[in-house]
Amino acid sequence: MNTITKINLSNVRKCHQYWEEMPENEKGRLCLQCNNTIIDFRKSTDAKIAHMHIFSEQKVCGLYRKDQLEFPSKGIEERKEISWRAFYIGIFSFLSWSNFGQEKKAEVIIEQTDKKLDTIPKTILQKHSQDTIIPKEKTVISGIITDEKQVPLPGAYVIIKGTKKGASSDRDGFYKLDITDVLESQDSFQLSFGYIGYKEIVLSYDKLFIEDIKNRNIDVQFTEENVDLIVFSVGVKAPLHKRIWYKIRNVFRRK
Repeated sequence: MNTITKINLSNVRKCHQYWEEMPENEKGRLCLQCNNTIIDFRKSTDAKIAHMHIFSEQKVCGLYRKDQLEFPSKGIEERKEISWRAFYIGIFSFLSWSNFGQEKKAEVIIEQTDKKLDTIPKTILQKHSQDTIIPKEKTVISGIITDEKQVPLPGAYVIIKGTKKGASSDRDGFYKLDITDVLESQDSFQLSFGYIGYKEIVLSYDKLFIEDIKNRNIDVQFTEENVDLIVFSVGVKAPLHKRIWYKIRNVFRRK
């Protein structure tokens, strides 16, 4: 619940610089136009990219794959969920049928023994004692993150200031964050809400307020754009033979 796995990069602006034309440096390549370091994210996981953007104090410029800049839509996620369900049901049916066949063939063997059996094995007693422990009640906040038009923002994020604990919103802009550990260690804390292209929203809360608010619901609306911290994506030049073909094709199209 407190792990950010992906943020929405669909609003990333594309610049007109090309990766192949930039000189290499320690962290990637150097853009000679803006003097920023360009990071190659093409082999990075979504979680690593998210953490780089969230916790970087400077503007992040990078080279991305096309699918990394797209946030999964509702239809795609539902189709994936259905396919996985069908897979699990198929595996379960196969295993159940195999077990049924083995049980049918197995012979019943009856043995006599003089060993004294414990009325309740120690392992069962230990397990029972563990199960009877009352679980610690969790404190969870949740809400909807929207833009200035009250449209839900998928892939927005919220983190607890001073930590790397956070959560990202789903396709409906809904987020859920467990703050149990924070309330146990301190009386007040700050929540930082972020979305690419908008100014960060920081809200301060104390333990008493969280305990009083209804359903621990905190909705957030982004209204101010932040041009200074908009991340950029550089392009990759097409191979030489393709660029020549594009130019020839464009000449004939103009005629």
